Amino acid sequence: MILPTMDRKLKNIILVDDDEIIGMVTKRLLEQMLVTVEVMVFSDSLKGLKFLKEKYGSSQENQQHAATDLVLLDIDMPGFGGFEILTILKDLKKTGLVYLDNTHFAIITSHKTEKEEQLASRYDVLAVLEKPLRLEEIRNLISKVA
Repeated sequence: MILPTMDRKLKNIILVDDDEIIGMVTKRLLEQMLVTVEVMVFSDSLKGLKFLKEKYGSSQENQQHAATDLVLLDIDMPGFGGFEILTILKDLKKTGLVYLDNTHFAIITSHKTEKEEQLASRYDVLAVLEKPLRLEEIRNLISKVA
């Protein structure tokens, strides 16, 4: 199946989800849509958080190379869940240790609830998407960012 491509591109899409199959399928879908330069997938929340802290560290170099990025976080993972990762990153931002000005977040979950939607609004999350991710949902999310 040939997927429609999108005109605008993000620099990076980072997916942190302990379900490796979801990660592989989502990465392939995004690459086929040609929406980004690079899709990075982390199936371990601790490694994903470490990467995010390093990538968005507040050094001058990181700020200069910051581009519009989209980070998709699974809500329920061993180690840290998506909202826990967001809490850590937001706290680091308050203290100036990470630079997130051009970074957008979305939560992905197996079972979307009203509680998750309310929590997401407190974190300024673009969307809460239910697995399996659907093409139209991804297109709508990316159109908000790109």
